[in-house]
Amino acid sequence: MKLLFENWRLFTENVEEDEENVEIKGPDDFLYDITTSSDRIIITLLDPETKEPVESKKEDTNAYISLEKRTDVPHWEVSWSSSPKNSEKVGTEMYLMALELAKEGLSPDSYETSDDASRVWAKFMKNNEWGVEKEKKEEFSHENDENPFFFVFSGPRESILSKYPDNITQKEVESEEKAGFDPETEEYVPPFEPDDFDWEELDYIEENTAKNGKNDEDDVEKVSKIVIYKKNGQILLLKRSDGRNDWDLPGGHLKKGESYEEGATRETKEETSLNISGLKHVSTHKHIHFFKVKAPKGKIQLQKEEHIDSKWVNPKKIDQFDLRKSLKDAILDATGLVQEQTEPYARWSRGTYRVFITKLGKQGKNKYNVGGRMKKPSSKHLKSGPPGG
Repeated sequence: MKLLFENWRLFTENVEEDEENVEIKGPDDFLYDITTSSDRIIITLLDPETKEPVESKKEDTNAYISLEKRTDVPHWEVSWSSSPKNSEKVGTEMYLMALELAKEGLSPDSYETSDDASRVWAKFMKNNEWGVEKEKKEEFSHENDENPFFFVFSGPRESILSKYPDNITQKEVESEEKAGFDPETEEYVPPFEPDDFDWEELDYIEENTAKNGKNDEDDVEKVSKIVIYKKNGQILLLKRSDGRNDWDLPGGHLKKGESYEEGATRETKEETSLNISGLKHVSTHKHIHFFKVKAPKGKIQLQKEEHIDSKWVNPKKIDQFDLRKSLKDAILDATGLVQEQTEPYARWSRGTYRVFITKLGKQGKNKYNVGGRMKKPSSKHLKSGPPGG
């Protein structure tokens, strides 16, 4: 017992010592690689020595902040943010840089804002030392004044980028806008009618379209997609970097001679740097085979020419993300949510209905019986109960 206690004491002392020796870095300890275009701004934090992206506080991700300029709103929006591991005040500085670059104003993510990001936005909600100002969005004019999502922020008062002249590299990417656009000479295109369009057919057409740079080894008729899940149930989504800019599952087109499992393993490795194994088939949609697999150890590293963002998401919240129906169906199949969402409710509903009818029957005849035609309530031959009753 004495030996056990001594070992425990030494262990706790070593842990405390390790925690004390962790170097906490500040804004001056990083390089900031800034890429801008007409609809996207990305600030990636790099290690000054290796010039490689640094690990963030979020598991298996790098530290960066990404902004999007959507076509339906005049301001910019944060699509992702994560500050470096073992750092202080860096996250705030990243947001101030983003505010300076987003000239039309900046708002929080429409889908999800992390606790760290919420703390940064809270600093800007009141009078602050940086001179960041806020203006309420018109559609939320009658809402409370406490939620940062209801506001568009602008500022800061003084340039933040000029504080780090030796730490910042900035480059512009060519705009994807059509050059030489003349509305008077453009051919008329009838308005798009969403209700008349076959969206499932679009899924099929797109997956059968070869990627840029396709060669003879590609087999565009076969596709593998993978639902990668953690112990806590979260699944991995990747945000596409092409014009569609929606969310997707890891995986892609097979090469000639590959099995669906081999193609899934190779594509996942290329897109995320994760080495997966032990795939289990989930479902098949036309030419696409869906698999599920437990998340392996390792840090996600994206190919920016294919994906610009990754998120671990609760499957119950996938409706908040722009995903094709075939992908959502596969996720629900892989995580068992279809049965989870319907069967417990059906059992509860049928049981509750029977209890209600039984209690009603114990009350005897209806005292308001008109003409003597109303009989005592019965739970037999239920006609209006829930399915399966």
